[in-house]
Parts: sequence; C-alpha cells; structure tokens
Amino acid sequence: MDPTLDPNAPDRAVRLDDIRRLAVSAPMFRDDAAALWFQKELEQVIAAQYERKYPEMKMSSGAMIPIRSTVPRGKKTGSYKMYDFVGVAKWLTTGSWKDIPKASVSAARATFQVHEFNLGYGWELGEIEEAQATGTPLEQFEAQATRMGMDKFLNDVGMYGDANKGIHGITNVPNMTVIDAAAGTGGAYRWSTTGVTAKTALEMVADIALAIRTMRSVTNQVHRPNRCWIPPSFWEATNRVVIANTAVTVRKYLADNYPDIAFDEVNELEDAGTNGVPCMIFAHLSSPDELWLEVPIPFEQHGPFQDGLSYGVATRESTGGVITPYPMALLRMDFT
Repeated sequence: MDPTLDPNAPDRAVRLDDIRRLAVSAPMFRDDAAALWFQKELEQVIAAQYERKYPEMKMSSGAMIPIRSTVPRGKKTGSYKMYDFVGVAKWLTTGSWKDIPKASVSAARATFQVHEFNLGYGWELGEIEEAQATGTPLEQFEAQATRMGMDKFLNDVGMYGDANKGIHGITNVPNMTVIDAAAGTGGAYRWSTTGVTAKTALEMVADIALAIRTMRSVTNQVHRPNRCWIPPSFWEATNRVVIANTAVTVRKYLADNYPDIAFDEVNELEDAGTNGVPCMIFAHLSSPDELWLEVPIPFEQHGPFQDGLSYGVATRESTGGVITPYPMALLRMDFT
C-alpha cells in the first residue's frame, strides 16, 4: 500500500481526515496546539509502519516467491486449477492421427481458505502528554513491534502453513514431492555435520543432482528446478567444504555447474522437514502465476480509536497461504 496517507485514496485504511477529526474532537486534549501536535505525530508513526520492511523474513518480504492478491477483498475462499502434465513425444512414422502420441493436461479444481489476522498498538494519555512536554516524538517501539509481529506471522504461515486453518506453506503444499537425502559414506545426512562422518563435497553435490533428477522424473521432464533454498547451517558448509584435491568450495562449484539455479539461505528451513529435521526446497519458478503467497488484504492500519484515556491503532492483513497450480514443480528434500 502507498505509505503517503493520501486522504483521497478510496481504499485508504487510515485517512488523514480521520486522524484530524479525532485529534480535534477528543476531549482529552486541552487546546488546539496539543491536538495538532498529536495529529502530526500520529501521521508520522502510521506512515513509518507502511514503509518498514524486514528483509530477513524472506517469505513475507516477497524475496522467496511472489506475493499476489487473486482473491477479492471480502471473500473467504479462493480456487485454482491444479495441473498434471502427461505426454511423451515420439518420432513421426506414418503421419496418421491414430499413430501420433497424445499429450494431455489433467486439471483438478482446488480451493483454499482465506483468513485474517490482526495486531494493534497505542498510547496512554500520560505517554502522549509526556512526549509533547519534552519535545520528543511519540514512542514507536510498540508500533514497530506490531509491524514486525504482522510480518513474522505472515512469514511463518507462508513457510509452515497452519493445519488448523487449512492453510499450506511452501514446506507442505499438497501433492508436492518429498524425498529424503541419502547418507554419505561416513554416515552423515546433513551438510552441517563435521568431522570424520561428514559428507564430502561431491556427496553434497549429489544431493542437488538427486533433487533435479527427481523433479524432472515426476513431471515427465517438464519442470527442472531453478530455485533452491537452503538452511543457513548448510549454506555455511558450502563455503567451508572443498572439492577433494582442489581449492574449489561447494558454493563455487554449484554456481559454476548449476548457473540456472538461484541458491539462497532461508532461516526457517533449519527445522521445517518431517519431525523437525532440516530440509531444502527446490522449485521451478518462471512466472508469478506458478507459485505465490496469497495475500488478499495487505498490511493495513485502522483508526485511531479512542478508548477512555487511550488511543489505539488496529492493523489487519489476510492470507490464503502458498498456492501453486503445479505442485510437482515443488520439491522438499529432508535431511535426517
């Protein structure tokens, strides 16, 4: 949403005229100067929260997958078609229609729920009077915590979903492929393991190759991953472990040999696999309509509301979780 607080915007949740009306009419302010001061302070606080971003939350910031609003505001359910590609081309023989292999696309209608979540912040009259008397800005810690809390909530839902609400995250999309990484010759599964049991560089690369082969196989060669999200402990290992008898790190090797795959670390994958084990996520993503985080109502702020000797601002947002019409173009690899 536009953070400029345009009073003429038809969908503006917090409008300048609402702030002015409440500030001027509120009986708690002794004079117009106090009301005007509060009005300006509140405008700045609210605008700052729209501008605030938390890039470390890669799902809710849009750094992992696109954020879209395909469900109209007010609707509680959405739907999409889930596609399954079938078909293998063959050499032309007679040219007769009956001899030409047929490709088909089966589509199943899938629905998802949209749920709203909320958080709020505000000030007591004493806090407002103290800030005005000392010439300091209104305290923003609570407002900042609210924005962070909303982003964290959306980020977690986008990663893990919520079974109670019927919402899915990128780690548990229905019909996505889930496989287990193979153990290394030393017995370890995880890239973060060190010592004599640790996986070698080539065994780490073999895990990537396995994921690629699997996605290509289950999609009948239609999809190949071009995104790979890795737990931070594994990502650190790629810069520590080198190919035998060389100075080439695993990270450098992956960049050189898989230039079409964008690798990135994601904190939440440290324990997002089955039974809390680390996992990697692989995806084929070439357009926003292939895989996205559904957010029908982006971050909004409503108010201010007066309640006795307090002012409050309520925030809201809604989500339907992670949506993909092509679930087999998404793969999770667990590391026991």
